[in-house]
Amino acid sequence: MPSAGMMEALAEGAARPFDLRPSSGRFLIVFFGFVNCPDICPTTLADVRHALARLPAGRERVELAFITVDLARDSLPVLAPYVVSFVANGHALRPESPRALAEAESAFGASSVVTRSPRGVLEVSHTGSCYLVNDHGDVVLEWEHGTTPDAMASDLMRMLGARSKASIGSGQGSIALPKRKSPEATSAWARSTAPNAAHGAVYLSLSSRLPDELLGVEVPKRVASRAEFHEATRDAEGRVGMRRRASIHLRAGDRVSFEPGGMHVMLLNLVRPLVAGDTFALTLRYRYGATQRVPVTVQDP
Repeated sequence: MPSAGMMEALAEGAARPFDLRPSSGRFLIVFFGFVNCPDICPTTLADVRHALARLPAGRERVELAFITVDLARDSLPVLAPYVVSFVANGHALRPESPRALAEAESAFGASSVVTRSPRGVLEVSHTGSCYLVNDHGDVVLEWEHGTTPDAMASDLMRMLGARSKASIGSGQGSIALPKRKSPEATSAWARSTAPNAAHGAVYLSLSSRLPDELLGVEVPKRVASRAEFHEATRDAEGRVGMRRRASIHLRAGDRVSFEPGGMHVMLLNLVRPLVAGDTFALTLRYRYGATQRVPVTVQDP
């Protein structure tokens, strides 16, 4: 969990470094937004406040971190009073640079765009989800915009209860928090190729319970020299082409399909043609350190 470049705005207008991993036994709700937001941000922060108020116990173990995406307007003196008007002990965070903001967003699978209209007005769009981080620095829950305070409170009570039990006892008798699981990869297949084909393609389906990012893919050297993520493109004149994708963001609950005519795993410089019935395995690499072996079967189109 990145923490470098995160500065907490204090009431007196000063700042101090802030670690996005909460201390032992605590949880941190992280939300990206901006002070001048007229609807999404104040609604979400109010929902968080109501969710925390519904907790029968453990309220002091849950903190809020509001990270501004509007570095041009959200100065330190502006941030602190805005955040504490919703959650009294909330942390108002301002990244030191656009790069620090991008790194933080990437860790959560979030994003934002700030543009200036022809009339010179700043326009901001951003991911509307809240993320719950445990004391290991793992994102254990994502609440999409519109999640009710009751649903948030229910999730928090469950997580707080699991964490309390985990602190009792040790060894095999202890209960640990849920570990982050790799996204589920299913229905992986490769198209059989012509005898003189230089490249091939693999298709599959991915679903993720938590936000993540697919960073890379490897293929056995007996099959091809390397593998990359590609997607088909079509311009305004109807011309089709191909472009490489460096990574693929996965939102919580989403299903991403790699299918003919869309995204696929490109196998470059095939060692030999792919023949129906052949099998091999791809290795997928995710942002949160996990790797996943995915069996692939070659099929005729």
